[in-house]
Amino acid sequence: MIKNCDRLICVARHTLNTFHKAISIDKNKAVIVHNALQDEYKKVTDIPKEQLKEKYFLNRETKVIVFAGRLDEVKGINFLLQAFQKVIETHLDSHLFIAGEGHFNPLLEQCRYSCTKVSFTGRLDKKQLFELYHMADMGVVSSVHEEFGFVAIEMMMHALPIIVSDTGGLREIVEDGISGLKVPVKTLKGKRVPDTTVLTEKILLLMTNEKLSRAIADGGRKRFLEKFESISFKEKMLHIYNTL
Repeated sequence: MIKNCDRLICVARHTLNTFHKAISIDKNKAVIVHNALQDEYKKVTDIPKEQLKEKYFLNRETKVIVFAGRLDEVKGINFLLQAFQKVIETHLDSHLFIAGEGHFNPLLEQCRYSCTKVSFTGRLDKKQLFELYHMADMGVVSSVHEEFGFVAIEMMMHALPIIVSDTGGLREIVEDGISGLKVPVKTLKGKRVPDTTVLTEKILLLMTNEKLSRAIADGGRKRFLEKFESISFKEKMLHIYNTL
């Protein structure tokens, strides 16, 4: 079917390369159109971050980390929990929010001794999730693999500094040190895993370097508007249909 189609639209370059390797797709028939989101940043509440933290019974000075996504092994939440355990050893006034549905028990077991510092919210509606983004000091996308990475661009849309695994679509979304920070993914015993030591270091870096954190937030917002806002997506898709 793919060999006989007029165009193959891929959400990322690594997707295109995978199809080309697997079935020798003609690259002249393939185009890359990154997924996109309508800019909703203006709809975020104007309540200051410190007041939102008080709403969630946190100290105003508490550093808040947010993860959003289904509780699935491929999302790398267990590696984030490992890193967060190291973070609170030196920065006790930190809190991790994990927003999403899935199998909680293994993760709850993993954070048994840090449970007062970790909140599992379950599935949130958009308004609640955006409130977490607005309150947070950083977002983490610790996936072992992402074909694209909607959550990453959603966080960038909200000018939230992010840390992502250097894999799949995330590798193409984020410019390391400019619009986000990247964590290498290595292979251990035949499995791909994010480097938790580096992840810990990156979290602590954003916690302690306010100037860098602001720069990453601004860079992420700028990159979202340039590359991942829905107007650009619509224009690219219309161009493909109009040139067939």
